[in-house]
Amino acid sequence: MKEALDDGLRLDYLQRHISAVKESIDLGAKVRGHFTWSLLDNFEWAKGYTCRFGLIYVDRNGGFKRYMKKSAKWFSEFNSAPRKVINDDKHGDDIVVLNPALASHN
Repeated sequence: MKEALDDGLRLDYLQRHISAVKESIDLGAKVRGHFTWSLLDNFEWAKGYTCRFGLIYVDRNGGFKRYMKKSAKWFSEFNSAPRKVINDDKHGDDIVVLNPALASHN
């Protein structure tokens, strides 16, 4: 389980993806939201329970206890970061600006 909790590839993917979303916004894309798949390790039709790509590890042999993976801890920190709301008078929308330091890929 220790190896599964240290999900560096998922964390790298998540950081790169969010950085790309921010770059798209900077270039003028009207992004309305972001969904991360998946919160929990779950059943996949083609692979059953053999693939574990959720942010939370589910121990199927230990009463389905859940453990936060490295990516879940980062995502929690990212979502807790300070934000700034800017009113976009041109389009009549509010824009939420995320903490760019957390979104950037290191």
